Amino acid sequence: MTVRIPATLVALALVLALDAGTWMFTGTLVFARVPLGLLPLWAAAGGFVAGRWGAWPALVPGFAVGLLVIATQIGLATGYLPQLRVYIDPGLMLLQVIAAITGGMIGMLQARRASQPKTRVEPEYTALS
Repeated sequence: MTVRIPATLVALALVLALDAGTWMFTGTLVFARVPLGLLPLWAAAGGFVAGRWGAWPALVPGFAVGLLVIATQIGLATGYLPQLRVYIDPGLMLLQVIAAITGGMIGMLQARRASQPKTRVEPEYTALS
């Protein structure tokens, strides 16, 4: 029996797990600015996973992952984790969505290259005479 899980859900779980790990490190003074760089990087990784292992090509690969990550972050910041309100900035959210789309496009490119048959070029030999 095979269970198929949509690549978008896998990517969302990956990004949220990486985000949670990043937010754990923000408690120390040394890692106070780390989320500004890592959150877009994790969104790009999630977009890559969604674009690379998606069952069908999306119109804008990674966009759904980017929006779901942003929505989850806003929901957590307004509900359970009010200390995350510092990172609910429109610029950072836009950067995350753009990074997720970029990662999705790279993933789609990788998937297309992997699905194309490799063409073997035979060497041409010229006559010696």
